[in-house]
Amino acid sequence: MKRREVLKNISLGMGASISAPALMSLISSCQTVTETASSSTAAVEKVFSPSYLNKKQYKVVRLFLDKLLPKTDSPGALDVKVPEVIDGLLSKIFDQKSKTDFQNAWAGFVTTVQNDQNVNLKETDCKPEYMDAFFAKYMAPKDEATLKRAQKLSDTPIKEISEANKPLANTYKFIHSLSDMGVNIFYRTEEIATNYLNFDPIPGVFHGCIPLEEVNNRAWAL
Repeated sequence: MKRREVLKNISLGMGASISAPALMSLISSCQTVTETASSSTAAVEKVFSPSYLNKKQYKVVRLFLDKLLPKTDSPGALDVKVPEVIDGLLSKIFDQKSKTDFQNAWAGFVTTVQNDQNVNLKETDCKPEYMDAFFAKYMAPKDEATLKRAQKLSDTPIKEISEANKPLANTYKFIHSLSDMGVNIFYRTEEIATNYLNFDPIPGVFHGCIPLEEVNNRAWAL
């Protein structure tokens, strides 16, 4: 699945609201945490030890974000250390309710994978093929009805959802919260903001009319 196709499906309704200063501070602190590591899971895990997520959760976060924002002609989420920043947000920025919501969403994801693929992620590590199957079913809805149901389950407070539907609702909340954090962090990293987007931290004089050929087609980082 191509990155652009995946990104069309991330707006499912739930997401943590993170202040820009807090986010940028964490991103900055993570720039050098794993600077000697490659993008491979083994190399990064030797250097970075998550402070909030357990090892199984951290591996799932890495696999999810690598699938969502893979390395192509530009760096991917792992290259700019998005998983490390997310662990920092959960550890240092999120309040207890947000942490509880994340853990509930995680539990929903685990239940869904177990029901669909007969894999218990509480006892075994997540593998790329498990994430591939998960993405194929839940990140690319094939009909409007499925997408609308996902939107409704993700938007509805969990206490208002029936017990039978809570695992699936939490799965969609997991998808969106992780996607929302991942994409926001990714586009705010120094590498992506300065090298792949328009970035002007100190705007100059406004020019209302300039030739179209002088304007590049990059989105603005700020």
